[in-house]
Amino acid sequence: MNSVFSGYVGRIGPNELQANLRHDQYSDFGGANSYYLGYAYNFDAHWKASASYSASFRAPSFDDLYYPLSGNPSIQPERSHSVEAALQYASNALGVLRVTLFQTRYSNLIDYVSDGGFYYVAQNVGRAKVQGVEGSWAGHVGATDLRAGVTFQNPVDETNHEDLTRRARRFATLTAHRTIGRWRVGGQWIVSGQRNDYDSTLAGYGIVNLSVRYDISKSWYVTVRIDNLFDKDYELAYSYNTPRRLHHARLASVVSHALERPRAMNAARATAIWAVLGMAALLVLVASLAMGSVALPVSRALGALFHANAAAPDIADEIVLTLRLPRALAGFASGALLALAGALLQVLLRNPHAEPYVLGVWRRGDLRACRDAGVVAVVGRRSRRVRRGVRIDRHRARPRAPRPLAQRTGCIAETAADGCRDRGGMGRPDHPDSEHRAREPAARHDLLAHRRSQRRRGAVARTDRARGRAWC
Repeated sequence: MNSVFSGYVGRIGPNELQANLRHDQYSDFGGANSYYLGYAYNFDAHWKASASYSASFRAPSFDDLYYPLSGNPSIQPERSHSVEAALQYASNALGVLRVTLFQTRYSNLIDYVSDGGFYYVAQNVGRAKVQGVEGSWAGHVGATDLRAGVTFQNPVDETNHEDLTRRARRFATLTAHRTIGRWRVGGQWIVSGQRNDYDSTLAGYGIVNLSVRYDISKSWYVTVRIDNLFDKDYELAYSYNTPRRLHHARLASVVSHALERPRAMNAARATAIWAVLGMAALLVLVASLAMGSVALPVSRALGALFHANAAAPDIADEIVLTLRLPRALAGFASGALLALAGALLQVLLRNPHAEPYVLGVWRRGDLRACRDAGVVAVVGRRSRRVRRGVRIDRHRARPRAPRPLAQRTGCIAETAADGCRDRGGMGRPDHPDSEHRAREPAARHDLLAHRRSQRRRGAVARTDRARGRAWC
């Protein structure tokens, strides 16, 4: 697949404009165009109205095409057109309140249809329409960050005049987070109405998720998350179970001074960090061997590793040796390879914030993106060598003062009601892990501008020292 993308974002007085165009060329489906046109008008510092029209294209997934007994290699890509109109109010006192009317029409909608027997095969079901209204609010009450959203929609299969499968008419979310010193605690409540699943009806459900984060230092933190806190039994697809209560624990690091030279670490501290990480990895490995749908005592799980009876293994030996141990080792290997790939990506681009989107290797990227990035890196290094002896007389950028919240709430499209989507592409999408506050984007931009100004001052100082008149 090859893609070309272009876009324009501008502001003329109280008017805001956005236009995006993308072309994707698939080796098996041909070419497809998708676009977005948006306009917004700011009545004053608080009120804003917007409208947008967009077209999208979704190619069949690998499972849609080739999954055994249900894949269909002859299905066509799915296309859709969406129209939205929104009214927004934003202030520092009340936060950001938004109401959106939307309608999306699908052609060649990909869905699974019964073959008359036991199996369901991927098919293009014809035409469908989803229209509705959604409301969202994001703000803070004291030191607690809150985000809420609710959606009422009417998903209809226009061919059979029935509700689309597995799509609820009503759903809502409520998220709250609070920072207490080095701790950040939060929770999420997700509710959904009933849905049709072919000849069955799936009941509505509500689940609660909790998360706790503790900052060990400026660079290290640990996160504990509990999904489905009350062990709710619900289904997203008929006769398919969903996970019950799940516990997640993660130890990770962040780059707190991304644009500064890292300080050297002494040997004693490095040894202590590696010892702690090794112990944590060992505890995680033991827990992965003992925990699961069939709980095993820790002593029994370890006994299966060192005292397994190869001649007549029992069920515990089979679970540990054939299922849990390979899965745990594969998880460690995958994590190590992802960490290595991230480090190489940052070194290649010389940017600690680099991510797979930069190289186009997110989904269907190929080796050409890596090759082009390497060429750009080499050319950039040579160009820096040419400019090394020239004085840099750029103006010194100063960190801007934080703007009011009403001026930092995006251009046309804002975060949708579920708190996880960016409907129009111009709003600030939520990061899946960090639960950013509404005031953080401008502060982060100011920090990066301040660090860039520091680097420029350093470059000027180095150039002047070479000429014999050092100043900073």
